[in-house]
Order: sequence, then C-alpha cells, then structure tokens
Amino acid sequence: MILSPKQSFFMYQCPKFIRLCSQTRQVEISEILSKSMIQFSNDIFDIQLGTVLDGKSRTQVLSWYIELLNYFALTPNTREFFVRRINFSTTMVDHMIGILRSEPLIISVHKNAELFHADVALMSYSITLLYNLTFEKKIFYDLKYRNVISVCEKLYEAIDRTIQFASRTLGAILNQEDIDEIDSPSKVARSYLYFIENTIDDITLTYHGIRLDGVLTNLETIVQNDEIKEEITNDGDGIPLIARCAYEPHLDIVTIQRPALRILDAISFASRSAIEQIKENDILMDHIKDISRRNDRYQISTANRLLWKVEEEAEFISKQDTRKKPKRIEIKKIFNEKEAIYQYVQGDYYFQLTDDINLNQYDIMISFCHDDIKICRDIYNHLLNLNLYRISFDEDNTHELNHKRMAQTIENSSIVIICFSNKYRLSYACRLEAEYVVKRQRPIIPVKIDPRYDPTGWLSKIIDNKTIVDLTKPNFQNACQQLVDEIYQTNAVQ
Repeated sequence: MILSPKQSFFMYQCPKFIRLCSQTRQVEISEILSKSMIQFSNDIFDIQLGTVLDGKSRTQVLSWYIELLNYFALTPNTREFFVRRINFSTTMVDHMIGILRSEPLIISVHKNAELFHADVALMSYSITLLYNLTFEKKIFYDLKYRNVISVCEKLYEAIDRTIQFASRTLGAILNQEDIDEIDSPSKVARSYLYFIENTIDDITLTYHGIRLDGVLTNLETIVQNDEIKEEITNDGDGIPLIARCAYEPHLDIVTIQRPALRILDAISFASRSAIEQIKENDILMDHIKDISRRNDRYQISTANRLLWKVEEEAEFISKQDTRKKPKRIEIKKIFNEKEAIYQYVQGDYYFQLTDDINLNQYDIMISFCHDDIKICRDIYNHLLNLNLYRISFDEDNTHELNHKRMAQTIENSSIVIICFSNKYRLSYACRLEAEYVVKRQRPIIPVKIDPRYDPTGWLSKIIDNKTIVDLTKPNFQNACQQLVDEIYQTNAVQ
C-alpha cells in the first residue's frame, strides 16, 4: 500500500512530531488525545488487522498508529482506556495479543531485524505497548490470567532487541514464582543494560518506547535471580551504569534513584567482585554515606546494608576472630512427663540449662521476616514459656538498621532458627542475616511458616540437607514439640 503525501503527513509525520517535540506537554497531550483515539481504534483494526495477521499485507500504517499509542501508554492516567471494551467485546489489549500470536509475524521477526521492516515494527510496537501497560495493575493481572507467557516465549529469540527485551521481561514478571529459573539470564542482563545505557543520557529518558524508570522497576524484580546478579557484575559497565542511576542528581529520586540503589543492594550479594566494584566507585560510596548521614527514611536501610557489606563486615569478623571463642552453651532436653516411667509429682525438677549465666549469650536466635512476626512471635512465646532457653527475638526489627547488633547477636547464639517464607526469601535484610549465620558456622534449624512456599534460590542453598520443621501443619503444639526435639538433636551433634 502506497500512501499519498497527505496520508503520510497525517499517519506518520504528525504522530512523529507529537512524540518528539512535545515532551514537556506529554501528560496533557496524552490525556486529551488517548481517549478519543482509542475509541476509534476498532475501525482502524477492522480495516488493517485482518490482512496483516493473515500475512497478506505489510503496511506500516498500523505500526505508526500503535507507536503513537505507546506514547500515550507512558502516561499512567491514560492506561485505563486501554482495557475499556471498544465494541462491548474487544479491548486494545486483545488486539495486541492477537498481533503477538500471529505465526507469519513470529516467523518474520526471527529473520528480520530492521525496525523499518513492517513486520518488525508492528511486533516491536505491539509488545512494547503491552510491556508499558503492565505498570497498570489491572492489566498486569489480566495478562497473567491469560497466560501471555506462552506467547512471549516464542519471541525470546527475535533479532530485534526491543522485542527480545519486552518479551523476556513480560515472561519473567508475569511468572515471578519461578524468578530463579529465568531463561538465558545472560541475554536478559545484557538487554537491561542496553536499555539503561540508551535511556540514561536521552533527554526524554526513553528509547524505542521504553522508559528508564520502567526498566529499573522491572529489573528490581528480575535481579532477584542470582544469575542475573552475576551477569551484571561480570559486565564491565553493569554496576557503573546502575550506580549512575542511583546518584546522578537530575534523575528522579522516587522512580529512578531509589530503585537503582535497591538493585545495587541486590547485586552486592552476587560475589566479592560486586562488593569491590561498589567500593571502588567513589561517587557512589559518597552518595551512600550521605544517605546514611541524612538518615533518609526511604533509603537508610538499603544504604546501611551496603555500607555493612562493603566496609564494616570484614572488620567486625576480624575482631570477633581475635577474641577467645566462647564456651559452647549446653542445651538440655526438656523433661517430658508423659513419657516418664513413673507418675509425675509436683516438685520434680526440669533439667537446668546451664550453670554459666551470661546475659549477652543466647541459646537460640530466631531469624524471621518482620512481615511474618505474628506466627514467629507464637513460636517465640512457646519456647519462652518452657523456661529452658535464652532466646533472641528481634521484636522491634532493629537488626535491619543496626547490622553490628545483628551480627553480635549471631556471634552470641548457639543455634539459629530460620523461620522461612517467600517474604523471607525476598528480603535482603533477611538474606544478609542468614548468610552471616552461614559465614559464622552457626547451626541452623529451618522452620517452614508459609504453606505455599518451598525453599528456592539462595535460601534453598542455605537450608539444603537440613531437617525442616513444618509449622504450617494443623497441630501447632505437636509441631513445636518437633522443634524442641530438633533443638536438642542439633545441640547434641555440635
């Protein structure tokens, strides 16, 4: 189809002018135009889409139209219009999914790379539109329910980098339960760094319809995968690029700087190399220390955690190792009157825990995510009421900000109970604590408190081959008795 100059002007030049020359008025223009344009989109798709999906037409008109819709989708207030039904049955999201399912288009984007190729442009703008719309929760859950992942998987190996990025991102964020099993983590990591590099210096912070803040929002989810952390660490530009997002003053604090710092926090768990790269970045370290000094309530826990790992932890451990190793605390097994061969008479005694009382020593430390405090407090109270153990329980969540106190508590504890859940796995404060327990070779008793979660990723490595006490079972008292038995057995083999 050959467009006349007039058609080309209205279908290509006008949208291009809007996209490139009205950044300061993007929100205003998007809110004015998006509703009316989406309302009339059904007529456009009726005319164009059928022949395109059948492989009979390769017009770029539809691509230009969707590219303009992408411009609107970057404005949060306009995204709701994309899920409104156009003719009582079809939404804009329906049309985009239909394009992504087109076999002729899928085959074509595996052979062609140039964005000016009609098939590549159509597929690229369509999947980018879905990617941008997922920041609207209603659309995110709609796509998750529709199993769009299977569609995205067919586009993972497309030649165009935008299609690769958007499809792999959608595949990962729509299936966060399996975030530790991301396909081709090296390609995913490189793709994210590519878009950070191409957006951070652009005046619009946008590249091919992908915004920097959106890239960082999704990377914060995907970087939970330890292989992604390693790939970013091993890329010479990885940590420096993300560091720039964290400290460059012209970047938005809420949507760019804070997510970037949290991503660096995550990456610091990858290896010693990651920690050294962060340490050697003087501008970044000055920024982190400034956050800590200012007591920025939104970032201080992240900043303090980085400072602990980069500068303080090794020194603290060194001081601990120079001190005399404390005598192991002996934990006696609780007397069980039900199993006694004689009738229990009031006045009999339970076993004494230890003769050497030290208020700074603990028999047991309970490590938990503060979001799970209710059930963990029940565990703590049950053990406390036995009057057998000196227990450290961080009721006020002081360990998240005071890592020296956290480490000292672990140093002074004989056994650490890890109450694990999906929230525990996602918490970098909990990971810091658990990994310090491993470094200091404290015995671990894993306790399951989330019925829908089994250990994955870094957490599975920490509690691998250990007996798990399941506190999600109906009989809480019996499960607690199993925990007491496990405490006794763990102490016996030390």
